Amino acid sequence: MISVSSSSLDDLGAEDGGAGGVGPASGETGSVVAIPDVSSAIVSTLRDKLIAQLGSKVPVNRIKLSMGHVTLTNSESLASYNIMDGEEIAFELRDPKK
Repeated sequence: MISVSSSSLDDLGAEDGGAGGVGPASGETGSVVAIPDVSSAIVSTLRDKLIAQLGSKVPVNRIKLSMGHVTLTNSESLASYNIMDGEEIAFELRDPKK
């Protein structure tokens, strides 16, 4: 299980029309969402599971996942970044392109 955290995770749920944030943690800052069964997946799979778990309709190109100072590339595996079960990945919602 990988944890995805952000001070703006509820923005991901609110983007689809305000239908709700991230479940029990909606409206809290510093929210954490646990995503099971992804430790051997690629980054885009983690991103897709995050969107599905939150029930969001935010375009995938607005989601940035990082660990430390490293932005995770969608086509790379989590293992290539030495990310293992129990680790936490940071989530950021990029500004929409104008």
